[in-house]
Amino acid sequence: MRGCSGPNDPYNRAFQDLVVSLGKRLGFEISYGRYAGKSGEENYDGLWKRENGDVIVLEVKTSTWPIGSVSQLGDYIEKLSKTEGTGEVFGLYVIGKGDIQPLIEQILGSKYKDRMRLILYEDLIEILRLK
Repeated sequence: MRGCSGPNDPYNRAFQDLVVSLGKRLGFEISYGRYAGKSGEENYDGLWKRENGDVIVLEVKTSTWPIGSVSQLGDYIEKLSKTEGTGEVFGLYVIGKGDIQPLIEQILGSKYKDRMRLILYEDLIEILRLK
């Protein structure tokens, strides 16, 4: 077992950077986010931007625990919708492993159900293979 956990764990940081960088291979302009949040600042894990102005806000998690509420990603969507300009803003959880059903149910029961999605990392890699 690794001795470090949370945002300071090198594995978590590397996984976050890897997922954000995959956006470039999918044709997005990418922006890396923070490893650990700071009060009053944008704390998302990364952004994927399309030429038409659409933005995907990323929340990257090595597992589904601990994700308390989808409202944090929802807040990022709302804030970026006000500042990013012309395109639409969507949220995407990229999950390394774990039981995703509770998180899916939380998304479907939220006011963000039309603007937030979830994908397992292995499925994201499969999309890249297909591309």
